[in-house]
Amino acid sequence: TGTVRPAVDRILTRGDIQVAEAHLQDFEFDPGPVDGLYTAETQAAVRAYQARYGLPVSGLLDYTTRLQLIPGLDYDKESR
Repeated sequence: TGTVRPAVDRILTRGDIQVAEAHLQDFEFDPGPVDGLYTAETQAAVRAYQARYGLPVSGLLDYTTRLQLIPGLDYDKESR
């Protein structure tokens, strides 16, 4: 599962993935352990989230999905 790439347009840190997993849990999707590892369980939860909220279903933490699941990630880091 280490070969799964959660995003094609940016490198996500383990912390970024962990935040996404925690938010998936908040929305009652099960990404598996909230450990920052992008597993098949995480991907399935992302797909379910994308399908429910009308996003393109890629199973990836693409830009549109990240805007919702990882608040602030795609904004200027100095404005945090």
